[in-house]
Amino acid sequence: VKYSTGCLHCNKEIEVLKSVKEKLSDFDVYMLSYNSIKTINQFVKEHELEGDETFQFYHDKGTQLSFFNNQILPALYIYDGLGELKYFHEGLQKKKDLERVLEEAIGE
Repeated sequence: VKYSTGCLHCNKEIEVLKSVKEKLSDFDVYMLSYNSIKTINQFVKEHELEGDETFQFYHDKGTQLSFFNNQILPALYIYDGLGELKYFHEGLQKKKDLERVLEEAIGE
């Protein structure tokens, strides 16, 4: 997930992701942000994700973020085990839509 700590939709999206956490057990969830490490750590604390191994937070100055070609945050990318993009969505998703996407991805 590409996100920004100050983005309203990104803050809502992490709560949606937390609500479907049990469905994420088959996935490696990487949270990529260009924000400072300090700000990312505050985001993690605010969303009570300290010590949660489901979500892995990364700071990037642009090398990895430039790989992703989206214009809107948050942006969700789902890749299969071979590194092939299976799903992409820009903007906030509803819980039911995210659950459907995850179920389809697991079923492949």
